[in-house]
Order: sequence, then C-alpha cells, then structure tokens
Amino acid sequence: MAKLNITQAAKRVGVSRQTFYRHIEKKGISVTKDDNDQKVIDESELFRVYGDALQVDDKTDVTPLHDVTPKKAKSDNGLQVKVAVLEERLSGRDEMIEHLKAEIRALKGKDEDNQKLLMDLRVEAAKKATERRGWFSRVFGKQPA
Repeated sequence: MAKLNITQAAKRVGVSRQTFYRHIEKKGISVTKDDNDQKVIDESELFRVYGDALQVDDKTDVTPLHDVTPKKAKSDNGLQVKVAVLEERLSGRDEMIEHLKAEIRALKGKDEDNQKLLMDLRVEAAKKATERRGWFSRVFGKQPA
C-alpha cells in the first residue's frame, strides 16, 4: 500500500495535523521514515486504526476488509470437529481436576490425623524419658518389675 506523510494521513482521516500527532501517541499508530528522513504512515496502518472513519479518495480503489464476506471453506467442518473434540477433552479435564481436588482434601485430613498421632507419641516418649529409673535398669536396660 501507499505511504502517506503526516499531512496526507491527517486529511485521509479527517483531522488536523496536531490531532493526528496526538493520535499517533494515543492510538499507537506506527510511523516510519522514508529516504528523505520524513515521517510516513502506511495506508494499511490507517485502516487498522480507523477502519470505517477513513475518507477514501476517488483515485484509490480500497475495499475495507470487514465489508468482504468470507466464503465458507471446506475446512470449516474439519475445524468444527476439532473444536468439538477439544471441548470434550476440556470437560474430561475438568472432571479430573475435581477428582484430584477431592483426593487432596482427603489427604489433608489424613495428614492432620497423622500429625495428631505423632504429637501423642512425642508426648508419651517425653513422659517415659522423665520417669525415674534406677541404676540397674539404666546399666542393663531392664525395667524393675
């Protein structure tokens, strides 16, 4: 497509040069420099940003892309089948996620029970350690009867 300088692009859009410079900043219009180090904008960039708001010259034969109705391709049926398969896979994954979440909740419950048992064992071990034993049992490792 043709390259337009800032003045031409502003006229094409229907705004002043100053407003167009603001649009460059705010709307992210891509600006390049030509061989003479002048700022230029590609017409396709104007179509991307402004769409229907463009004022088309009688000299140029430009048809906006959204006015063209795409023809239905044979691959659409294949794409629809692929979409259906992917949706089914997603639903299967959702079920798996719910199952795994339930397993995690069950394991967390078991973990809490195991921690309580471990704490009880530690308390019992501490009690046994504090019991007074005689020298015979300490030497030979037997508890007095």
